[in-house]
Amino acid sequence: MKLLKPQIETMKIMIDRRGNASIPEATFRFNGCAWFTMGLQTVREREREREIEIGLIAIVVEVERRTLSRVAEVTDITMELADKAVGFLLSYISLSIFTYYTFWVIILPFVNSDHFIHRYFLPQEYAILIPVFAGMVLLCFLCIFIGYVMLKSKKKKA
Repeated sequence: MKLLKPQIETMKIMIDRRGNASIPEATFRFNGCAWFTMGLQTVREREREREIEIGLIAIVVEVERRTLSRVAEVTDITMELADKAVGFLLSYISLSIFTYYTFWVIILPFVNSDHFIHRYFLPQEYAILIPVFAGMVLLCFLCIFIGYVMLKSKKKKA
């Protein structure tokens, strides 16, 4: 019976001062994960003073490729759940705004003005003012962003 030697891969891992390690396939919280060799702990202790000074260090570690892919899979699953939660929240908010605004602008004008439902909505003139104001604010932020990017690109050229 032939024993298979695990595939070892050398890669550079960036660790910031909070202990977040970043590798090409995944970014995850670093707290002595099993796939790091014990040498990393000593290197990390040795580099602690330098880490505080420069804020970011690079360490070359030998990693088993199959274990690294397992860590990346776990990270992907966690990020997938977080992405789904954020997506659900944004979808819920946009659907709520769409439903409220549609009811306010299209259906409410056909309901008697003394009906109790009118208490839950702003006056009709705000149906135009709020989107116009939001559009102007969005346009201002867009112009500021474009100006900032243009100034930053001029500095790089100089």
